[in-house]
Amino acid sequence: MVLGSLWLTGCGSPVAANAIIVQSAGVPPGAVSSTELSAWYPLLNSHPWPGEMLLAAAPVAQQPIRLVVTGYDTTEAEYFQMLLAAAESGRAPDVAYLSTSDNIRRAVATGLVAPLNDCRATYPAFEPVRNEMWLRVTGHGETWAVPVAMSSNILFYDKEKLRALGWSAAEINSLPARVATGTFTWSDLRDTAADALAADVVRPGYGFSQTPADHTRITSHYMAYGGRIYDPTRDRLVIDRAALVQAYAFRRDLLADDLTLPFVLDGAQNTWSARALWHDAIAHSTVLFWIGRSTDWEKWQAIAAGVGGGAPAQADATGERWGLARVPSAVPGQPPRLVEASASYFVILNERATGRQNQHAACALLAAAITPAINGPTVAGSGWFAVVDAAGHDMVGQQADEAVHLLDAAGALLDGTAVMPSVVDHDLSLYEDVLTEFAQQAQTGQMTPDEAAAAAVRQLRLALGDDLIVE
Repeated sequence: MVLGSLWLTGCGSPVAANAIIVQSAGVPPGAVSSTELSAWYPLLNSHPWPGEMLLAAAPVAQQPIRLVVTGYDTTEAEYFQMLLAAAESGRAPDVAYLSTSDNIRRAVATGLVAPLNDCRATYPAFEPVRNEMWLRVTGHGETWAVPVAMSSNILFYDKEKLRALGWSAAEINSLPARVATGTFTWSDLRDTAADALAADVVRPGYGFSQTPADHTRITSHYMAYGGRIYDPTRDRLVIDRAALVQAYAFRRDLLADDLTLPFVLDGAQNTWSARALWHDAIAHSTVLFWIGRSTDWEKWQAIAAGVGGGAPAQADATGERWGLARVPSAVPGQPPRLVEASASYFVILNERATGRQNQHAACALLAAAITPAINGPTVAGSGWFAVVDAAGHDMVGQQADEAVHLLDAAGALLDGTAVMPSVVDHDLSLYEDVLTEFAQQAQTGQMTPDEAAAAAVRQLRLALGDDLIVE
């Protein structure tokens, strides 16, 4: 580990002062003729697994590689701007980690990312990777990134609070199955949260919550009412006005009934302090139901273990206090829509961005990183999951076993991952921006849900044109 401002000789990549981890691996210097590669990643919840994955891959890649990886203690937004600046000056790393679809889209649009169709076809190690994760980064006839880990939106719930409402052990343990069959819906969730508020089991605003985010999880609510985002047959984005009206009305009513705190549904309030307050509330078990990401898990455990009065971290990890399920359907008898999963990726920068012709060696490195012996063990316990397809999980059966780690059950949910549009060919970020903008109009009473949905559809038509299907 090296602290401070550094320059990696032989790699061509500048390392800024906020680099806090610099490590190397691969063949010993001078042992054989090798390719020198560099890789960057931002630290995720202080977890260095992207770097660890590449370091583990370097010694077993199918060509000799000497690798230096650098982890940056910065926000992902700042990291991406630093990466773009380095690429524009021809000093980018050979490999870079990206975890948001918008950054991947922007990276491809700059013309600084190497296409990977030939790379993907060269190594059989890429074949088991889940196809829906490849589809998200395939556009203009090319593959632009290698998926390395997945996470998902999950409905969590506090079992102690359900017991305080009089739920039996059987009712609590069967909740994931009832969600899966559509017998426990959004309406049931809202009514249960209202009962908890009336019984003083939760305080106002803490019946239902969700991770603060720029897009305010609007697509989770919209999909719960049967809305589609993408039609894979016609390869176009989709908006269902009726489903959007219902989603907007649901969110408005959550606020009107004091079941949700306003800031979690307001993307403008997605600040560091707001997120810190939210994670603290979750870790201290003040919320009945909440939508979170599997990758939030480490934050909650760290807070619970390190602050007096927190929920016992080990108890929560084994499912004694908290449970999880798919995000419910809003239609009685209808199973939830497919899981909204997201992935993180490594991209290979091209010669223009790096000043080097190391793309083939970088491909060999990523092929080694994706193998089961490296990919799964490296991300284990982080809330991210391997991208190699793994069917046969029984989330409901596992959930009934109190000893199962919640992250194991969360990983099983990924078997129902939805096919989402290519982030290269379709502007999904704009789509979500529009839905979020008018959700706020409906929540604050500036528009009715009908008016807000109509305005959102109009704006999407103007912005997306022929790439949009209106249902």
